[in-house]
Amino acid sequence: MSPIEKYFEWDVHHWSKAIPVWEKVLEGKAYNAALELGSRSGGLSLWLAERYNVKVICSDIQSPEMAAKERYKGHTLKGQITFDSLDILKIAYPSNSFDIVVFKSVLGALGSFSNQQLAMQEIYRILKPGGVLLFAENLKSSRLHAFARKIFVPWGARWCYLNVNEINALTFPFVEKEIQTAGFISILLPNKIKNMGYIFDDWLDRNNYFSRLKYICFGYAIK
Repeated sequence: MSPIEKYFEWDVHHWSKAIPVWEKVLEGKAYNAALELGSRSGGLSLWLAERYNVKVICSDIQSPEMAAKERYKGHTLKGQITFDSLDILKIAYPSNSFDIVVFKSVLGALGSFSNQQLAMQEIYRILKPGGVLLFAENLKSSRLHAFARKIFVPWGARWCYLNVNEINALTFPFVEKEIQTAGFISILLPNKIKNMGYIFDDWLDRNNYFSRLKYICFGYAIK
């Protein structure tokens, strides 16, 4: 397993592009408390605890402790990781509790834009002033992607995909933010030629072509 694969479970080539953006905003600053939401097996909690001296709460709707501890075997952590079960629509922590909140592929599972707004309000509430939200999320992308998801992705028809304008709206209260997009053709290709798709997608990303038709967005937002 490569270093980056420790943190991401699928389509690592594109999702891992979030890491340099996140590290850029965290660089040279001291943080104490972090929260990962919708963590599945805790990959981003592992990233924070390996890279930074921070106390991370690794959470999901059901505690991810069993899966995460298996994933963490053999890793040396600068920070500490504990576990919790949390509802993102009603996060059971006081306001201004966290320096960092991080999530990947979470908002789409909430079923509606109103629930996504509520989740972001909760995230904003629990962040300290100057705290940082690190996010990576699936985008609506093109009609071709929408069709493929309905056919080949078990949850594709019920996932509430966002577009870039909606991501901007959800992060409106934050004082500073950066949003980037990635991935276009490679997700539609069979594995044997997927590397060719990565080369083409990387070229699109470098030249900022089709940015609103990409299928991934990531970035940060500062309270």
